[in-house]
Amino acid sequence: MRRATLTLTLLGLTVAAASRAGAAGFDARIGAYFPRGDETLFQDDRSLYFVDKSDFYGLYGGVEFNKVLMRNVELGISLDGYERTTDTSYRDYTHSDGGEIRQSLKFRQVPLGVTIRFLPTSKRAKVVPYVGGGVDAIFWNYEEFGDLIDFQSPDCDTDVGCPIVPDHFRSHGTAFAST
Repeated sequence: MRRATLTLTLLGLTVAAASRAGAAGFDARIGAYFPRGDETLFQDDRSLYFVDKSDFYGLYGGVEFNKVLMRNVELGISLDGYERTTDTSYRDYTHSDGGEIRQSLKFRQVPLGVTIRFLPTSKRAKVVPYVGGGVDAIFWNYEEFGDLIDFQSPDCDTDVGCPIVPDHFRSHGTAFAST
């Protein structure tokens, strides 16, 4: 949370400093999220649960504030969001009566980005191509909740099995990417 507050403060100061330079605007956007599926998280999930990367395909949306800093140079600050929950069960494990051991997997990410664009034409043109680059801080959160097998329990026995307990697992962090 401290990183998020610091990042938002720095972005706010950047926007305030740029406010004297020219026109500004807000853009709303919507898109789709298609994970590659080769990330460790998705590999682990696919080996343990009946889940595929396509179970995490979904819509994302966001807003961007853009500000003309000087002629043909624009600053964009964006905030997007994505969240998806999928219900699943263990691949190789069942309850003693043969029933599925069910849980839900939830993945959320909130990218906060800063982009500088160089526009070879005026923003008033009908089509405005640009070249730009920037950085994103991607705040992510992953959760598993439902009936989970406690593989670390001292009561885990290869003949009897491991305890199945209602539980909630959460992992979160921040990743940085260039755009």
